[in-house]
Amino acid sequence: ALSMPASTHVLCTWVEAGIDKAFERACTLFVTEECCQGRAMRMHHFCSHFVGNALVFEEWGRYTRAALQLPNANTEMVLTPHLEQMWSRFTCFAGVFESIFGMLDKHFVWRHRLPSIHELVRARLRQCCFPEDLVSGNKLLEAEINSNQTLKEIRLNLKLHT
Repeated sequence: ALSMPASTHVLCTWVEAGIDKAFERACTLFVTEECCQGRAMRMHHFCSHFVGNALVFEEWGRYTRAALQLPNANTEMVLTPHLEQMWSRFTCFAGVFESIFGMLDKHFVWRHRLPSIHELVRARLRQCCFPEDLVSGNKLLEAEINSNQTLKEIRLNLKLHT
């Protein structure tokens, strides 16, 4: 029972390259122009609304929670492949998302003492994918020293250490 049903796999039609660079640039220019026109608050609201309601976080959450509930989830051999799939997709998503909305960090967020876009996205991932009850019971995620680079990145980026 090391694998999960096919219906729970994260983004089965994943595209490694992410979105088209021209489209990413167009989105970034749109957000930048909106901020320059004095509509940064509207863009921040849009960004927050998107992060709070994006189904991809719920999908990653179901996948990760199922992996954390596997019988041997405390072993690197069982948990790491699941977390690596989710983490590689998340880092690609977060990079594009932070690139598009990065203007808000420079000109709006700090002024209103709001969390940065980087922190906002990671907080949402932590909320959906790493519930305290499952993380606190997992020796692999609680361990201060870990040999796996992905687990180190997850613990550091999501501040999972206790």
